[in-house]
Amino acid sequence: EVSIVEMLPHLSYGHEVVHGSLLDLKLVEYNIKVNLNTKALEITEEGVKGETEKGEEVFFPADTVIYAVGQRPEWERADELRDMAPEFYQLGDCLKPRNIMSATHEAFFAARDIDK
Repeated sequence: EVSIVEMLPHLSYGHEVVHGSLLDLKLVEYNIKVNLNTKALEITEEGVKGETEKGEEVFFPADTVIYAVGQRPEWERADELRDMAPEFYQLGDCLKPRNIMSATHEAFFAARDIDK
């Protein structure tokens, strides 16, 4: 049995509408329970403690937990590396967490502009 605990009011597939539609079908096919508007508060030996948007405590029994949370760019790390090459470009998640299409687009333009 698989459950998804998501604090947003919807699952996010980025800009991948077709991919998201197919994932929605698979969620139903495999009977995956989706708990929206629910924030994970604590992972215990027995599972995950959470809270709904109404402030109600909920518990999801689990023997395995996959914890996937948002990302933040590591600006300080980028600044440490900035002077180690004649040219330095930040792109993709180093700027702001997004999808692979954004990173590829930025990489194309950075590569095109190298040594101009």
